[in-house]
Amino acid sequence: MLKVTYSLIIEFNSDALIPNVLTMIRISSLFIFLTVVLVVSSCTHDPVFTAIEPPSELKYLPDSLSVQVGSVANSVQPTLSGTGPFIFNLSTIPSGAGNIAIDEGGIIRVNDQLAAGKYMVSVVVINSSGSVNFPDVYKVRAYDPLEPPSQLVYSSSTVNVLTGTSFTSAAPSISGT
Repeated sequence: MLKVTYSLIIEFNSDALIPNVLTMIRISSLFIFLTVVLVVSSCTHDPVFTAIEPPSELKYLPDSLSVQVGSVANSVQPTLSGTGPFIFNLSTIPSGAGNIAIDEGGIIRVNDQLAAGKYMVSVVVINSSGSVNFPDVYKVRAYDPLEPPSQLVYSSSTVNVLTGTSFTSAAPSISGT
């Protein structure tokens, strides 16, 4: 049996090694740069950045509503500045006013169960930048139905008046409003 032994001797010139390493680093950097350029240039849409403005200037015109107890009524749709979409909520519900609500468009709704009284409504508006409270932005007045006048009675039911003369009757008594 024949035994062969090999030995490998590697000699390098340190002066030549450093420039080769630097060249490899430059080539790697160039490759990374070109890859980034190709990826970015292959995008079909430019990035769009949009500023989100918080809700502001909530206004109802008119800013109040009078409704007869037992009736249903709605406000107008409000105007509002800021970036939508918006979410509307009542921030405070006046005592006894659980029958006042707000819809997704900001319209304040009064149902037929609202008790007589005056109510100040505050609204909070929310968007992706946060929430803003608008205190006492709307007024609701619910009033009891009026009774028609009835039982109109004069103390004297007949009066004799001469033609061409003036006459003043007694004040009548009346029921209702």
